[in-house]
Amino acid sequence: MKRVWISALALFAASGAGLLSSSGARATIEDEKLDAAKLKDMVVNLGYEVKALNTEQGKEKWQFSVSKGGYDVPIGVEISPSTNYIWLTISFGEVKKDAKFEELLKKNGEIQPANFYITKKGFLMMGLAIDNRKVTPATMKRCVDLVAQDTADTADLWK
Repeated sequence: MKRVWISALALFAASGAGLLSSSGARATIEDEKLDAAKLKDMVVNLGYEVKALNTEQGKEKWQFSVSKGGYDVPIGVEISPSTNYIWLTISFGEVKKDAKFEELLKKNGEIQPANFYITKKGFLMMGLAIDNRKVTPATMKRCVDLVAQDTADTADLWK
């Protein structure tokens, strides 16, 4: 038994704290993250037509539309400055004077992990942060569908 533990410990240490890939190459947390080009490719490969909103290196942002509940939902996608998150965002335009703030805040409890927020420039937004580690196309599609459905389901609050 002692021999098994020593062998397991040696293998763990040799793999760089468990980060040995199937090819034997050392993998890091950074290798698991999508960069801007891979993010765009993933969205395109899911069948969405993307348009560039920002092409500045390190600030790339794209937009694509998803039809849900009778709405064409324009979804922005970008990587956070820290590269730790992928953001899916929907802009509903400038906050209206008669905005239903209490209802919006209450609705956050129902639609979480997505949430409503207001930008510094006064725009009402919905956003969903995705952990940028090992994001698969299936995960991205599920998250896109989630924010698109949440957008359609909350139309009475942002229209």
